[in-house]
Amino acid sequence: FDVSEKISDIMLKKSNSDGQIHLENQGEGLKRQIWFSLIKAKASDQSEGPNKFIWAFDEPETHLYPAAQRDFFDILKQLSSGNVQSIISTHSTVFIDKSQLKLIHSTRQGDDGYTLLDTCHNVDSIFETLNIRNSDFLFYDKFLVVEGETEEFLIPKLYEYYSGVSLIDANIQLIKAKGKSNWTQTKDMLERLMSGFRKPDDRIYYLFDADAIHSIGVDAKTDKMYFVGQQDIEDSFSDDVWLRILNDYYEDQMIFDIDWMKSCRDKIVEGERCPKNKKMDQILRSSIRAKWIEEGHEAGTEKRIPKKAASADFLFSGITSKDDIPQSIRTCFDKIIH
Repeated sequence: FDVSEKISDIMLKKSNSDGQIHLENQGEGLKRQIWFSLIKAKASDQSEGPNKFIWAFDEPETHLYPAAQRDFFDILKQLSSGNVQSIISTHSTVFIDKSQLKLIHSTRQGDDGYTLLDTCHNVDSIFETLNIRNSDFLFYDKFLVVEGETEEFLIPKLYEYYSGVSLIDANIQLIKAKGKSNWTQTKDMLERLMSGFRKPDDRIYYLFDADAIHSIGVDAKTDKMYFVGQQDIEDSFSDDVWLRILNDYYEDQMIFDIDWMKSCRDKIVEGERCPKNKKMDQILRSSIRAKWIEEGHEAGTEKRIPKKAASADFLFSGITSKDDIPQSIRTCFDKIIH
């Protein structure tokens, strides 16, 4: 096919200028605005039919605010529904997130100097399930999958405290699996999606409560999977950390000592599948309630320890050094970092 220039000169007349001015003498921002308007006019007068033209754009998002990028993408999409085939080279996360996954191609230079084209053909509903975006797979180096809401808020705090940089600054995307029961589905989805762009084995790490092994199975365990605590992340914190947390949280209402804390930990069943009331969170709640009543207070009037997202700040409040972070979590962080 032939590539030819259809427009060689564009002249402008400004209200505050004397005569016409060549477009090339204007700033890049104005050039983009005029170019944007011409394409918009073309899209509004677009006729349907077989593809007759190929329009190629190199980083069209330059000099456009995010809102304008979204508008421009919609115009290009409208244009492509007619007789124009659009090809866009972009680094814009706005463009990527508004595109269907199957239409995105990632290019990279191979060892032989040739350009390699990677793509992925899975459905977009997968992204909705995992609550992630198309651009995550292109712009993040690694992915850390955690189990639930507590970990979703706590792990970023621990990682930044341990490494000195946030997950985002380290180009690590955190993904919540929404419970251990969704483990297999999450793993399969991620690996299917990642395989189109890069090798998933080197990119995806998993950090789960120890009891997740019963759902996952020992045979499915890999060196990228890390399991926390005897049963879950709550019991992975030491007695000293828990005493700091509880004594600070309850201040003068109650005082907790090491013997009380050890009596709580002794109730945890390790290595077996067990109900919630045999895990640290529920054991602490019932033991605190019993202590409150034993000290002469009315049942049900005790201060409750936080749940889910709020428990992240609660647990983090007891961390005073890197050594306070559970060993299995530190090992996972070290593996990701190095």
